[in-house]
Amino acid sequence: YIYISAMSAMPPAKLQEYIDDLKSDELKQRVAAVKQLHYIAQAYGAEQATENLLPFLKEYENDDEEVLIELSRQLELIGHAISKSHDYIAEVVPYYTIVLGYEDISVTNEGMASLKRLVQRHSLKHECLPMLAKQLMVIGSPKAMVSAMRILSELSAYISPKHNDSVRMLIDENVRSSYCIVRKETAVALRYMLTASDERAQLATNGIGALFDDAQDTVKIHALESLCSQPFNKAVAAIIVPLVLDPCVRKSWRLRYVVATHILRLLEFASARAPLVDLYVVLLLDNEMEVANKAIESLKTDFRSLSSDDILEKVMPAFKAIATSDNEDIKAAVAGSVLYLAPAIGKVQSNEHIKEILVGLLKDESSAIRIELLKNHEPLASVMSLSSIINIINPVLKQLLADKDWKIREQGVKALEKYLVKLGEVYCSSDSVLDDLKANLRDRVYAVRQSALAMLLGLSEKFGQKWTEKYALSVLTSFIKNSNYLMRLNYVFGLRLIMKIVSTQALVEEAKNVAALCTDKVANVRYQAIIDLLVLYDMTHDAQVERLIGEVVKSLQTDEDSDVQSLVGPLSVTSDLKSSVKSLISN
Repeated sequence: YIYISAMSAMPPAKLQEYIDDLKSDELKQRVAAVKQLHYIAQAYGAEQATENLLPFLKEYENDDEEVLIELSRQLELIGHAISKSHDYIAEVVPYYTIVLGYEDISVTNEGMASLKRLVQRHSLKHECLPMLAKQLMVIGSPKAMVSAMRILSELSAYISPKHNDSVRMLIDENVRSSYCIVRKETAVALRYMLTASDERAQLATNGIGALFDDAQDTVKIHALESLCSQPFNKAVAAIIVPLVLDPCVRKSWRLRYVVATHILRLLEFASARAPLVDLYVVLLLDNEMEVANKAIESLKTDFRSLSSDDILEKVMPAFKAIATSDNEDIKAAVAGSVLYLAPAIGKVQSNEHIKEILVGLLKDESSAIRIELLKNHEPLASVMSLSSIINIINPVLKQLLADKDWKIREQGVKALEKYLVKLGEVYCSSDSVLDDLKANLRDRVYAVRQSALAMLLGLSEKFGQKWTEKYALSVLTSFIKNSNYLMRLNYVFGLRLIMKIVSTQALVEEAKNVAALCTDKVANVRYQAIIDLLVLYDMTHDAQVERLIGEVVKSLQTDEDSDVQSLVGPLSVTSDLKSSVKSLISN
């Protein structure tokens, strides 16, 4: 405020001298000076700023990128500074040609972001916006033409319908541009206009449709992606389906990839289903792995658009063919998606068709394929009995959890959690499951053990306090006296994870076990156990736990480990145990 007041009090000659400093030959000095432009605007006031300061900004045309990026931000701030009325703000807008016509994308992106913020903050519905687009088209450089299209599309809500003829002309000009980059970026920019009013959206649709006839695949791809980016309905589907079925799609794998991404979602709203289902089958069998993978994976989210007849007559034979592919990635994609067909075709047909694919995939040597089956096994629950699922899945789990590659074992543990949650509390209370949980916690690799502890927490959160106290605690306490200190840490780390789920009484009962580990022969176990004891006390404030802390502190006052000393030292001299414990935990 003082700075602005001081500038306001400057004689005009002195202020002009300051402005002249903005022309320095030194880049850093020039950038620093540009950062002050909005202060000058405030000092001048709205009228003088538009008459004297804004024309000066032309000095920065074709300046360094660093200067122009900062100028983009300053144009917005100048607009805020002189915002007495929309007419004053509108005086700033034409000067955006300096940055929006520049040939570096970082400058034009910053300029566009600045303009959008200025317009949106002040709800600037003004003639200056279509005029700015026209000025950029006159410049005629690729970046200027793209910026013009972005203004018309991204700020469409602020441009009056009376300019629709001008909008149409500018779209047509960009669609016919000799610059491929202009046509491609126009296809992208028009996405924003698709959500505008009916007439404006129709202009965008027509423009994108024309771009789909472009000679360059890259333009067609962006045009099709733009059309598919909007919410589908019958009217939208009627526009997109003919493009999807155009012969040019089958000639370009990139276009086929776009179609594979959206075809099942499109199928839900299409009136002519058969050609689309036939095309989907073609995509499933595509020679390009990326296309086939995308088509296969789309089942996970959009399988409901396929009828049971579609699946049994056309899709299932294709899945049976690709399930025997030599490509491991394709088979993994099938393993992760084929089970989603089960609810659509029912129990009898699933047992006949999907089970055949499933059995074949389970015999595959690739662990990645078995992991995908496990991660996506849930749809089977709607068509198979619990005993059938267990008979199929359990042998696969045994293989994965015994794999030589620890990363496979880790993935197996993560898949196991989803599997056990689905099977329910009763099943997860059996001795065989609890023994499996203990086996996972005995893995020689830390990452696998951590995943196993995370699984135990997930089950505890799912099944609640009673299950946690009866079963999760029993799994953890089985490691307290293990000869391997890494196994003893399972108890320490695991208890810390589930403390918030068990009752205060159960925590107090566990305090003795924790206190015993506070004097463990391994320093790391002592250190981690002390933390558990402190957290336990912070949660219960129990007198018995407080006594245990006192005993531990007394026995460890001369501990040889510096980290242990860092915990017990402050506790040995404190008169406010609660505050000290809270401070140690937070640190």
